[in-house]
Order: sequence, then structure tokens, then C-alpha cells
Amino acid sequence: MDRNYQLRLRQFARPRFFVIASLMLVVLLYQFVFVDEFQIIHFKHRQGGKLLNAGHFESTCSRMADKRGPHQKIISYSIYGNFRRANVVKKYLEPFKKTLSSIPSIYPGWVVRIYHNLTKQDDETWSIINNTLNLGSHIDFCNATEIIQNRKLADLFAMTWRWLPLLDDMVDALMSRDSDSYIIAREADAVRAWLASDRVFHIMRDHPSHCRFIVGCCWGVKLSQNRSTIVHAANSMFTQNHVHEHGYDQMLLDQLVWPIAYNNMVFCHNEEHVKPRWPMIATVANDYHQLSRTRQGGKTASSSDGEQFQRKNSNFRVRQNAALQMHRIGASVEYNQYTGAAYIFTLIVINNAER
Repeated sequence: MDRNYQLRLRQFARPRFFVIASLMLVVLLYQFVFVDEFQIIHFKHRQGGKLLNAGHFESTCSRMADKRGPHQKIISYSIYGNFRRANVVKKYLEPFKKTLSSIPSIYPGWVVRIYHNLTKQDDETWSIINNTLNLGSHIDFCNATEIIQNRKLADLFAMTWRWLPLLDDMVDALMSRDSDSYIIAREADAVRAWLASDRVFHIMRDHPSHCRFIVGCCWGVKLSQNRSTIVHAANSMFTQNHVHEHGYDQMLLDQLVWPIAYNNMVFCHNEEHVKPRWPMIATVANDYHQLSRTRQGGKTASSSDGEQFQRKNSNFRVRQNAALQMHRIGASVEYNQYTGAAYIFTLIVINNAER
């Protein structure tokens, strides 16, 4: 009797042991790999490292940024994480090197701001950054911790640091980008068209996964044309404590920035404003999933956020409500014959005045 009981107990204990061990492994991986790799602000800001700048500065960057004076045009990035890991350097810093080198020729007169949470004690990380990136005179490093402390802001999610120029009176224009994204000719053409227009906001969606109102890495704004309204939204964003999780920055854009765009949006960039080499498909719709389709390379692809994306995103039907007003959308669909994927490009430019 006792022997049978012990055998049954062992049989029951084995799977339970493996379940417990697996859960512990997941916790350890999350704690020491994922969290360590994507280190976020509330870990570092509560440590006592010596900050980089002494004294007061007016800009939302540094004293060096102050010296550039007013009317700055900023391309803004957030970098964070454990750059002592080779995979992090390969994924984020190595592509960034090429991007930083190309900016003076693609966007002359624009200044790069790199927002980070490093201190003077992070010698090894600074050495890696200096040895990996080409740091020219068009680049300013901005310590997010100092800015948050100086301006008495809330606990901010790292992905939102790059939007701190929204609070800067010295900045006239801002473009928000990702460090692991190259600047391609299609983007440069779209930006030039936006800058040549009188439009305030610039929103791009150039991938099927970009089924958001505003993608955090693909938008810009001319602050000088509507500063008070934009600063009001930015203050709301930066005076509330953030949730440090993937997608929270996108939610803030949906809640605080998109309403400014939507309430004033009467025109979306269409074919006559983009160079002919990017074929455009003009569509008129009163919601996003009733857009026209185009056939290229024998494949059919939606010209913008379409029904194929609804299946992937449970929040799509909620977000589509922002498109209740009739508008035009210009979209370029490029078919990749090697991967079989259709890449979507949509450019939206927003202004207060109806046209």
C-alpha cells in the first residue's frame, strides 16, 4: 500500500516539478535578459549616478543644445538598454551609425537629439557608443533624467523621451524616429513634400503592421505653426506617470496627439504632392477598411490600413472611428518579388485650415 502510494506520489511530483522549474526559468529570463536588455527609466532614474550636466539649461536637451539658439529643427531618438550586449549593439547601434552619417546630406540644417539615461559612471557604455557611432557636430546627447528632474516631470516611459522637444521653445520642427530604422528615399521625398507645404503634422505608415493612427517612429510636427495647442497636449503627456510596457507610447499618441490631428484634419497627402517615382493610389473613404485595392506583381494588397490588418489587431475597429470624416489618402504599394510581401506607404499631412 505504502509502496503504491509512493509511486503515485512520484509520478505526480515529476510533472509538477517541471512546471515549477519552467516557470522559474521564464521569470529568470525575463528579469535578467529581457528587462536588462530593454532597461527603462524607473530603474536608472532611482539610482544615484552622477549626471552629465551641471547647472541650468533652457532647452529640453542640454547646455550644448542651448547654444544652437532658437528655430531648431530636430530629428529625435530614444536609446536605452544594456549596450554591453552584442545583440543590442547589433540591433540598435549599428543601423544607427549609418542613419546618423546620412542625416546631414538628406536633411541639411536638422539637428539630431539622442535621448538617453546614462550617467558619467557608465564608462563602458559610453565607450561602446563612441566607438560604434559617428558623432558629428549635428548631434546632441540629452540626458532624460536631468530634463525630468529640472522640469519636474513624471516617470516617463523611455520611448517617449524623444518627444521631449515638444516642450522646447527653441524647437520649431520635430521628427520622431527609431534608431534601428534607416532613412530611405521614399521617406526623404515625403518629408520634403511636407516641409514645402503649410501643413502642421506629418504622419507616415509604411508597413502592414502600422495600423495605428500615429506610429511613434514615423511622424513629425511643425511646432512653430500651432505651438500652444501642441504644448498643451505634451504637458498632459509628460505630467502623468507612465506605464512601462510595449505599446504605451502608441496609446499616448492615440489619446493626446491624434485628437489634435483629427479635429483639424481636412486634407491628407495625395498623389500630386509626391514625386512621380512613387506611384500613388488616391482613395476616398469614410472609414479605413473601405479603401481601394491595387494589383501589382500578380498580388493584391490593400492601399492602406485594410481588412487584412483588422484580423491582426483587435483594437482596429475602435481606432477606425477617427476616420469618420471623408478624406483622401495617398498610398504607394510596393510588391517585393522575393519575399512576396506588399509594403504599404501612406502619408498624411494635417493642417488647421480647410482646403
